[in-house]
Amino acid sequence: MRAGIIDAIRDAARDGCGIVVASVDAADLAVLCDRVSVFREQRIVAELTGEVAQDEIIRATFGERPEAAAS
Repeated sequence: MRAGIIDAIRDAARDGCGIVVASVDAADLAVLCDRVSVFREQRIVAELTGEVAQDEIIRATFGERPEAAAS
């Protein structure tokens, strides 16, 4: 079932639909998204774009700046 949902989302995006995914699962976000906004206390604290890796999402979620982690 989960794979079917992921395939449907990818197909819709490939057809030009804008997709918004809300999840606490960094793995799902890394697979599905080319832009991830991380919220904390009702504010965007990080925005990751491009090929976003699961570990980048986790670092941003817990307050570590992605650029600093890569150094």
